[in-house]
Amino acid sequence: MIAQTKAKERCVNCKGDHSSFSRSCPTWILEKEITALKIKNKISYPEARRVVSSRTPVSGKSYASVTSKSYVFTAIQVDASTAPTSATAASITPKNVAVDTLKSVSSTRC
Repeated sequence: MIAQTKAKERCVNCKGDHSSFSRSCPTWILEKEITALKIKNKISYPEARRVVSSRTPVSGKSYASVTSKSYVFTAIQVDASTAPTSATAASITPKNVAVDTLKSVSSTRC
């Protein structure tokens, strides 16, 4: 006699724990939104997909996690009297140096 085992449903679209024709499937919901936008705005499928994906948040990345990255800047301060000359300075390669890319611009108005 063959043993009956009940296989757990697995969606082929999103690998979720529901059937592939479930209306709660996130992939099905996304495709429905893309199709509705395509028909409503009379645009192509790839263009509708771009519009929907641009306004859909990326899964797994919150705004707080992206903005909470910390940056470490290392600055070197050298005494002018002991600073190397331009000939020796060219041979030194610093490993971590923060460079100020903002230059102060003085504007003269006539």
